[in-house]
Amino acid sequence: MRRFIFAIVVLAVVSAMFAGTENRDGRRVEELARKADYAYLEARAKIAEDDYAGAFDLLGYAYSLDSTQSALNSDYGFYSILANTMGGDPDSATVERGYARMLEAYNSGECDYYSSVLFANLSERLNHGDIALAVWERLDSLYPKKPDAGFKFASALCATGDTANIMRAIGIFDQLQRTHGTEVGIVSQKMNAYILIGDTLSTLAALDTLLQSHPRGVNENLFAGDVMMAFKRDSDAVGYYNRAIEIDSVNGMAYFKLAQYYQLQGDSARYDEEVFKALSQPDLEVEDKVELMRGYVQGLYADSLQRGRIENLFGVLTDMHPLEPRIRDLFSSYLAVIGDYKRAAEQTEILADMDPATVENWNRLVTIYLSDNDAANAAKAGERGLGYHENDATLAFLTGSAEIVADNPVRAIELLRGAIAAADSRDLKLLSQMQCTLGDAFYKNNEPDSAFHYYDVALSTDGTNVLAMNNCAYYLACENRDLDRAEQLSFWTIKEDPDNATSLDTYAWVMFKQKKFDSAKEYIDKALEHDTEPSAELYEHAGDIYFMNLDPERAVEYWKEALTLDPDNELLRRKIEQKTYLQK
Repeated sequence: MRRFIFAIVVLAVVSAMFAGTENRDGRRVEELARKADYAYLEARAKIAEDDYAGAFDLLGYAYSLDSTQSALNSDYGFYSILANTMGGDPDSATVERGYARMLEAYNSGECDYYSSVLFANLSERLNHGDIALAVWERLDSLYPKKPDAGFKFASALCATGDTANIMRAIGIFDQLQRTHGTEVGIVSQKMNAYILIGDTLSTLAALDTLLQSHPRGVNENLFAGDVMMAFKRDSDAVGYYNRAIEIDSVNGMAYFKLAQYYQLQGDSARYDEEVFKALSQPDLEVEDKVELMRGYVQGLYADSLQRGRIENLFGVLTDMHPLEPRIRDLFSSYLAVIGDYKRAAEQTEILADMDPATVENWNRLVTIYLSDNDAANAAKAGERGLGYHENDATLAFLTGSAEIVADNPVRAIELLRGAIAAADSRDLKLLSQMQCTLGDAFYKNNEPDSAFHYYDVALSTDGTNVLAMNNCAYYLACENRDLDRAEQLSFWTIKEDPDNATSLDTYAWVMFKQKKFDSAKEYIDKALEHDTEPSAELYEHAGDIYFMNLDPERAVEYWKEALTLDPDNELLRRKIEQKTYLQK
């Protein structure tokens, strides 16, 4: 009897143990599901904040907890693809795994309308057109009152190129037109379908139906004008554009279309007139105005007689849109191209103050000041920009270059070292340029040994750096050291660019230092011939070389030319007064 009771007790205990395990397992599953739900909600919040990387991590965590939820699977698949493609070249295996998760979720039949739309659009992008077509067809049948589904289904049918499918698509567009009205979006797609099967008459008939439904529709008339342009019926196109202006005389897009038409016709007078009208309309989108103005400037900037008209239009635009950076950007570019650097700098200063977070604005500002030989303002602008972008390698490089010219070599050295540290180590040409410029800064700071070290470093980084070769050769000549190497380096720069005045001047100076005065004269003459903006240094070299070639009168003439460009140069003044070559 005791044994029997004992057996019952044991059985009860064992049963209780297994019963407890089942309960615990069930509770465990529920707990994981709740955690997955919570992580999924957090992921959706991250998506709302555009934090896709954070959303992807949370979705992956939720999926590891519970892989049975269709919505979660669909989102995890999509954001795994998005996270993979945002970083550069996508990994095809990762993309296909993400797509497979979305396909599995869709096939479960539990995806809602918006998840299905997302899946269909992605299928099209990944060239799964047959799947996209099936999804759009299903959505059109399930949601007949949603015009987007029918519209996309019809478009997908047209994309197949099959005549029967295209005719079916036209039927869907007809139904959408009956249900939602004769609108440009629907009619234009129906017209495209007719064009695909070569039915021009039906294409134009669809356009007539649109115009009959909206006889005073500005957008409809503009659309008709575009269609006529595509069919090479220019006079009809102009008629529709003018009709749009009759309906709405301040419609900027209508003038924009007319301007484009007259530009194609080569009618510069009418083109100019319509451009001015279009740009003067407040309703024309700024993006369209910038596009129109860019085309106008590109066509006329080379003609100096047109600059007054161009600047007048820029004045109109900046008055209407004083805080629009795209207009300032275009105006600045135009002024820089025509060589008006001071006004280009003014516009770029405004642009940089309006949008200081865009580092390109500061880079351009420094470059424009340097182009205007205004190193002081270039350095100031660069330092201001670095207050917003302290770790930007390019801005530090440009500012360091400006500080050298502004005679602040110590600051230049600091900036250039920072630029080299922040630069992309894979961009060897840029890195070599920075190292060469650091060499220039050290030479400016009276540290020639450090300068030559960095020229060597620059050439080891990029053996084709002509500037590093030239500067190293020139300063070796100035220091009267290792002239054979200076000659070799300078010779290579001339070989690379035989008409470069700076390289020719350097080679002439190396020859001078080697007392090869005939060769020096030959190359300084070439430098003078090819230099469009001779410097005081070039003229002084020419004077020194001509003096050593026993032509003191020409030497004095060149020294005088140099003095006009560098009036504070006392050594030049003494050479002229004494009519003889003098060393520092």
